[in-house]
Amino acid sequence: MHRDRTGPPGQVPRTALIEASCYNRVRLALRLHGPELNLRLPGGRGFRMRIAGQEWRCLDERLGGEVLLLWRGFRRTGGLDHPVHCLLQRCHSYARVIEYTVLADLERALTSMLPVPAAVPARVLLHPVLTR
Repeated sequence: MHRDRTGPPGQVPRTALIEASCYNRVRLALRLHGPELNLRLPGGRGFRMRIAGQEWRCLDERLGGEVLLLWRGFRRTGGLDHPVHCLLQRCHSYARVIEYTVLADLERALTSMLPVPAAVPARVLLHPVLTR
């Protein structure tokens, strides 16, 4: 049986949802830091994310960079605050265990590299009727 580099034989991608906050942070980081990101994820588990265009790969450095999870085929169906549909492929038997924590780790890694929005001084204005 043929083994594809992106996953084990017979592994079929399934549909998944990416939270809007995570997807938007990734898109912003790609705009600010170039067409490809290579991030070590926090937590000391040896995971790394390689993000290029419409493909996100989670790799395990302890396994020689083997791909654990692969997201691709992103489709926005709503505004910036709506989850994004994609295809998720589990490429290793361990992938199911980490599937739900990897994206949270990715968001933490991106938060540390993205600029913090500056606080804008605000003023409270009274309605003209209330000032009479």
